[in-house]
Amino acid sequence: MCQTPYLSAVGALLYLATTTCPDIAYTVGILTRFNSNPGWAHWLTIKHLLWYIKCTLDYAITYSPDPSQPETFITFSDADRGVNIGCLCTSCCVVWHISSDYFSFFLSRLIR
Repeated sequence: MCQTPYLSAVGALLYLATTTCPDIAYTVGILTRFNSNPGWAHWLTIKHLLWYIKCTLDYAITYSPDPSQPETFITFSDADRGVNIGCLCTSCCVVWHISSDYFSFFLSRLIR
């Protein structure tokens, strides 16, 4: 694994996940946990993600306002406040409501 550009690939995928491809955010978040010691399976996962991005370049989500609703953008959030004593981490999730659609894809794992 010394010759593979694992960290560069994860960095590029992390940029994509936060800017234009939120559907890969969970997988990229898992891959970042193995930055110090990646295995061959992790590199194959990166290659699969790159293939997925290549195949879905023309896909898009378009939201338009719903005239029957006064608010067009509503955000809900929740956190477990570190109740999982075993791993000493906090999880957070955010759900957005735009027009008549809901979407969520923000999970943060903060280690204390």
